[in-house]
Amino acid sequence: MPHVSIILAAAGLGVRMGRDVKKPYLLIKGKPILQHSLERFLDVNGVREIIVAVDPSELKSAKREWKDKYSGCGVGVKIVPGGRRRQDSVSEALKHLEPQTEIVLVHDAVRPVVTGEMIEAVINRAQTSGAAILAVPVNATIKEVEGRQKIVRTVDRQRLWMAQTPQGFRKDVLLRAYDALIKEDVEVTDDAQAVERLGHPVEIVPGSHTNIKITTPDDLALAEALIS
Repeated sequence: MPHVSIILAAAGLGVRMGRDVKKPYLLIKGKPILQHSLERFLDVNGVREIIVAVDPSELKSAKREWKDKYSGCGVGVKIVPGGRRRQDSVSEALKHLEPQTEIVLVHDAVRPVVTGEMIEAVINRAQTSGAAILAVPVNATIKEVEGRQKIVRTVDRQRLWMAQTPQGFRKDVLLRAYDALIKEDVEVTDDAQAVERLGHPVEIVPGSHTNIKITTPDDLALAEALIS
């Protein structure tokens, strides 16, 4: 197995939840969402470190909380300051990769239901192709609109997939992609888009509709049910 590093992006505010506690720290069965997500990677072959990017204001408290929690599991856990945007958090985390890292997986800290099988599939595909992401086919009818909610057309969904995480890359590919973002001052919505801009192909690994990203209170209830 290659030497794999995981980046968990956990610096987001999560304002759509309508709660005082940020999304990564909301509890599912007495445990923060972030912890559920992190622990999904601990037993995956090849994973050697997990880098968690948190809000800079939470850095000291997070380091105290996580310092010794997984000290005996063989996977190093690093806490680093995140940024305003997701790509800023990932960019900072990339600075802390171990020199021997070969594959980097970036995962949303609020996707706590991802499975080990999905993670390993992304690692394997990224190792052979250089870039791979979990995704699921769009199964709803999609309308393109303009102005005051006027439908322009119905989009052909047969070629549409919804991106998920983890998204995996050979280290050199992801570093080049982020160097280009910084130099060109470009904003992207996920890491695959950054790599696409290089002209490097990104392959799809079929994911699951259960691999949800917790955004709303309904998502939180569903995640709790799935984990149970």
